[in-house]
Amino acid sequence: MADKIPFKDRISPEYLKGVPTSKAAIASVILGVAGGILFPLVITQVLAIIFGHIGSYAVRKKGKTGYYSAKIGLTLGYISLILAAIIYLVYFQRFLN
Repeated sequence: MADKIPFKDRISPEYLKGVPTSKAAIASVILGVAGGILFPLVITQVLAIIFGHIGSYAVRKKGKTGYYSAKIGLTLGYISLILAAIIYLVYFQRFLN
């Protein structure tokens, strides 16, 4: 039964043993989570977005792993940046009137 699994050689750890993970994708996830927690610090969201795009490029062009890490970091970076912008606009709207 185990011999009938399609692409069994591609999902085994031996297949991914020599493939490096994109460090930019991992940094993107870490900065995306930090940007969600520390949303007033906009630099973390911007860096999550930058490293997410770098990690996505490394996965596509250089054959590294970490595709979903880069996408999660990008998503967290964009969402937390939009939420921070909305909060800043609502907060500073009180002072402009």
